[in-house]
Amino acid sequence: MSLFVAMLVTVTLHGSAFRPTADLPDLLTTVAGAPVKTVAEWELRRNELQELLNQHILGTRPQTTPVLVNATTLSLHGNKSGEIVKEHVRLEFLAVGETPIPVDIELLYQYNAPMSAAVLTQFDHRGWALRGVSRGWIGVLMPTGDAHDATFPFYLAYNSTHPRPTWGLITRRAWLVSLILDYLTTQRSDLIDPHHISMFGHSRNGKQTLIAAAFDTRLTSVVGSSPGFPIATPARFAGNEYAGEQWPSSVSGAGAPCPAPPPGKVWPQWDACHWWADSTLNFYGRASELPADGHMVTALIAPRPMLIGSAHNDHDSDNSFANERNLAALRPVHELLGVPDGLARLSYRPGDHVGLIDVDLYFDWFAEANNHRIPSALFPQQSLHEFNWTLWRASAGNLPPVPPPTSPLPSRIEWLIGTNLPRLGGHTVEPQASEDYLETLLLHDELNRSAKVTNGSVVSRLPVGMGDGISAELYFPTAAVEAGAPPLRVVVVLPGLFYNTGFSPGHYSVDWVGPSGESPSRGDVYHYLASQGFAVLGFDPDGMGVRIARDGPPDRFYRRYPRGSRFGRMLQDLQSVLDWCECASQGKNHTNMNPGAHRCSPWDWPTSGPGYHGPPLQHGVWVVGYSIGGLLALHAAALDSLSNSGQIAGVASFAGFTPWRSDTNDRPTGGRQRWSHWHGLMPRLALGMPYDVEDLLRAWAPRPTLLYTPQHDQGANFTDIIRVVDQVQTLIPAWQLAHFSPASGPSSVSEFGRSQIDALTAWLTKQH
Repeated sequence: MSLFVAMLVTVTLHGSAFRPTADLPDLLTTVAGAPVKTVAEWELRRNELQELLNQHILGTRPQTTPVLVNATTLSLHGNKSGEIVKEHVRLEFLAVGETPIPVDIELLYQYNAPMSAAVLTQFDHRGWALRGVSRGWIGVLMPTGDAHDATFPFYLAYNSTHPRPTWGLITRRAWLVSLILDYLTTQRSDLIDPHHISMFGHSRNGKQTLIAAAFDTRLTSVVGSSPGFPIATPARFAGNEYAGEQWPSSVSGAGAPCPAPPPGKVWPQWDACHWWADSTLNFYGRASELPADGHMVTALIAPRPMLIGSAHNDHDSDNSFANERNLAALRPVHELLGVPDGLARLSYRPGDHVGLIDVDLYFDWFAEANNHRIPSALFPQQSLHEFNWTLWRASAGNLPPVPPPTSPLPSRIEWLIGTNLPRLGGHTVEPQASEDYLETLLLHDELNRSAKVTNGSVVSRLPVGMGDGISAELYFPTAAVEAGAPPLRVVVVLPGLFYNTGFSPGHYSVDWVGPSGESPSRGDVYHYLASQGFAVLGFDPDGMGVRIARDGPPDRFYRRYPRGSRFGRMLQDLQSVLDWCECASQGKNHTNMNPGAHRCSPWDWPTSGPGYHGPPLQHGVWVVGYSIGGLLALHAAALDSLSNSGQIAGVASFAGFTPWRSDTNDRPTGGRQRWSHWHGLMPRLALGMPYDVEDLLRAWAPRPTLLYTPQHDQGANFTDIIRVVDQVQTLIPAWQLAHFSPASGPSSVSEFGRSQIDALTAWLTKQH
């Protein structure tokens, strides 16, 4: 087997080398490595951060600033008391050449309004602006969104200049905001209070809002509504393993209207609608090598008030774990600037990317910001992922010593994942979560189709409820419920760190997760495998998907179960699924969740009714996991083998592990602290390692195993993985072990897209 030795990648900026890091680069350490200790030093660091962002993410801006040569009121409506004045103004700027470039804006304000605070937003959010006008704000609508975009002529004007700007569409729109501010602060000071100018926007307009504030301090407070990747949601915590928006789709300008290029103009000369600098494509799946990240944008806004509005189950852009890491990185900056409590907040709402947005809450934020106060009662520090390892260690009390390597593996695993947690027991057909809410989330990815045609096969879906409040979805070929149909092999798919989406990934994820541009004809992994003749189960692990708000952050979990672990809870959830599958294979219900003593009772599901009764199932489950799901699958397989339960037939792990012993915290992977401290999944891992992944594989051998270990997985040490695989190969016959280690192309990084699903399908078919 060929070995690949990953070389340490360094990125140079003005003679200083950047070492890859899984965590966000320190905001108070300069490129040269010097600490930032004073406000004066911070001002210099701000310039450095802007340069890093322009060079690596946002793209560079023009060397010259357009000159405002004319401002004309085109129309004015509303001239009576109680009416809203609607004033259309055309601004004309000279950029390059002698032809002015028009920029049309709209001012909304109450008739005879005194000088007031203003709120800037895009024409896309006209209704939001009117809400603010009704509360006394001046609304300013700008052509910096998809509904009206005036930036394209500026792109053409500067395209032939030298040096040519590399700016992306989002940066270009934020740049135009500053030109509009020039007009508002110099020619409309009779109407607009220049000391109280706020701005908000949603989704890509939220990204624009935060970037505009980072580069223009005249914006005194901002709200980014679900702004997501790569600004509020830093790229380092938005990889495929998080099932979020990424560079390929984001760079290509997904969803943004784009003028057709002139004849003979193609990419890269025609990059008018790329959201970010094209160089960001080099960091797909390798964000740890990126010298800049989104927390630098939010840091540039400090200490001005900034609110990030986000949804529990945003499938489009926001990743709540990444957002919280972003704000945590800002705390030292706020302390340096004299605001230790911070003027940055996260505000969570139920639902998905576009639902249940409380616009009035955003204006409440602006009102408090204008009064120079952010009351904690109205805007408390909210968290879905807070975990304090030190507090956990104190609450856990006296723990038993780390068991020696000679101890039985089950006892060593139990020490690491903690004591078993209470079980609820029992299975019924009724899902435990709100079915309407679950279907709303599934609809986003078309996973709630009860009869969807995939690759020529009709696939059905059956919601099932399991012990411990688990709601699962069973996908299967519709023909499998016909009389006399043979039982189906069951595949359970375990997701990665899909906190906001659960087992149902975001729409930026083609097939499941992977690069943009792939044909979506195969659909998600659930429908595709079902179309190939399998029964496929998906469910949300603890603290993810529909369970993210209910289960709460790790801190809450460990207050309840200080001697357990969240990873242990996930493992118990998987055991509930395996128990259900065993009873279902017997045509019975599961009635007792005691480990090792589960019992099956006569089946009480309805056996008739279109699209509701389930197909016959084979005994023995094929457990497939991606990222943390792959590590979970290996644990379940080892314990299944050691207990001789025979519930698992085979295991597949995709980018699911790196050996712990060599994964120290100074590695570019982030080390073991990812699981003990950052995610709070296995806090005892910081106290000792009674076993390693190699032990899990040895316990499972020689049963069917698929290991997919990409060579450029930023969360793994590939040479260490090869060492483990080489050893395991002596225990598992070649026909039982499949190992893929892509060395180039998109598949060489962590992902679970078409290539991986093809490999999985081929392996499953071979094992039949």
